[in-house]
Parts: sequence; structure tokens; C-alpha cells
Amino acid sequence: NLGDTLGIWHTANGGATWNQLTGSAGANFIDCGGAAESLQAWYDLYLGVDPLNSQVFYTGRTNLWKGTVDPTYTSVVLQDLSGVYTQLAACGYGTCHPDQHSIAFQPTSNPTRFLAANDGGLYYGTGANGGFTQLNNSMDTLQFYAGQLGRDFANPAGTQYAFGGYQDNGSASWDSSNASLQWQARGNGGDGFFGSFDPL
Repeated sequence: NLGDTLGIWHTANGGATWNQLTGSAGANFIDCGGAAESLQAWYDLYLGVDPLNSQVFYTGRTNLWKGTVDPTYTSVVLQDLSGVYTQLAACGYGTCHPDQHSIAFQPTSNPTRFLAANDGGLYYGTGANGGFTQLNNSMDTLQFYAGQLGRDFANPAGTQYAFGGYQDNGSASWDSSNASLQWQARGNGGDGFFGSFDPL
């Protein structure tokens, strides 16, 4: 069970004793399509408690989950907010990229709002099912593994081309004839890794 979640624990005395929240083990992370969450806690995992409500926390795995703890702090109900690998409308499919890595709360918002960082960049979250807005249009948030410049890239008089593979975001191309000068997706999802041009 490499990367599985053993559970989430609560303390009321500064860590002297702990109790595991019933419903927080890995087997309880079932996405809204009925499938078990992939075992990627070794790669994407965080836990953040709502600064305005200690009975609500958010945990990032492949999906982004909301946990609501009962008033006695003994059990939790988990809700998959992103549903990234299921195509059910109730999951908010497509509103948040998979593989969650970090969360930062907006301290003055009530109800709580937050920023979630994942393999797709940065997302603004409302805490609602599918309640995400991606914020990546004006920020460079994706990482290239490798790429190649076109044969005549050094010639500014002609059209310049570049091609590359993103980490968990497919492949993309760029050419100087595009007025927006933005990269264009050429394959969505998964690792793009390497790409190259025919040298001729």
C-alpha cells in the first residue's frame, strides 16, 4: 500500500494524545464516480484546516477533498470536490487539475476561500463541489521536461517554431506567427516528456 493514507488524527491537548477520525482511512477516499482514489500520497498530499472552522479541513491527493468532522471530533465525512477522473457533472469534471500539492487560505474570506496548487498550476477554490476557477492564463505555471526549437529559430525574418512536453499537461507548440504568442496544446493530459522536429 505504498502511498495509501492510514488515516487522519485529531488532538485536543497539544499532541499529548491523538484519536483517529473514523472514516479517514484510505479506503474511504472514493471519488464521486465510485472509484477508489489512486495511491499517490507519496507524490501529492497535504492537509489544511479551515482557519474559521476547525471542523472543516481540505486534503489534497489526486483529487481535492473536503472533510467535515462531527462535533465530538471522532469521525469525518469526506467529499470529493474535484472529481478529476470521472465525467459526472456532479463532480465538476474539468474544473480542477489532478495531483494536488499545496493549499493557502484567504484569511479574510467568510465563507473560507483558498488557493490550491497542483500539476495544472493555480486554482481559486470556494469549498463547493466543482467550485474552482483556474488562474493560469496570465502566469507561467507549467513545467517543461524537454523541448526543441525549429531549424530556423534564429532567423527572425521567418516563422519561428518551438515544441515541448509538459509535466502532466501533454505537449504544446509555439510559433511566431500566432499574434497572441501563446503556446497551443497539442496533446492534453499526462506527461508530454520529449518532442522534436524533423531536422529537414
